Amino acid sequence: MLKPKPVLITLVWSIITLVGVPLMSAAAELGTQGINFEGQSIDTTTTFTGGFVTEDGLLRGDGSVQAGRPVKVVGQINVDSNHQGQLADLVVYVYYATLEDPKKVIPLVLAADGSVSLWNSDVTSLTPFVKSVQLQPNHSLDLYNQPLLEGTVQVYFGYLLEDGTLITNRLPIEIAIETLPSSGQH
Repeated sequence: MLKPKPVLITLVWSIITLVGVPLMSAAAELGTQGINFEGQSIDTTTTFTGGFVTEDGLLRGDGSVQAGRPVKVVGQINVDSNHQGQLADLVVYVYYATLEDPKKVIPLVLAADGSVSLWNSDVTSLTPFVKSVQLQPNHSLDLYNQPLLEGTVQVYFGYLLEDGTLITNRLPIEIAIETLPSSGQH
């Protein structure tokens, strides 16, 4: 079996949509984490839900999918009323690991043009996925809708305020991408 190299990981992300359509009620509650520009935890009422759509149309927060088949990942942000109306960059970052070496985690960040880059896990170096969005009460997001390489993916999304405050989901959308027997698809 060929091992994918980080430079060959080509995740093609869909264009983000900023519409007020709520996600299906089965979306996973993903918790919230907020840190200010000094790296200190902050309180926020922002909430996150999301997951990936299985072949049978169910929305799951974690699970397995067949390698090589498109995976639709969606999320919703219910923005803290204190942040509504502010300008923020929407961000998406991912931790990827191969099945052969699950302890070697590769941090990636998605840019506005859909390109994926290696990321040093430093908040100050996050590349905006969508730059300068005026925060509304709700943002429904189509994060991804393409095949993934075999491995595991943890997806985080959120927003970065102009003052350096980062608000993201605390619990990732977790996907195991593997070659599954046709009768054992999840």
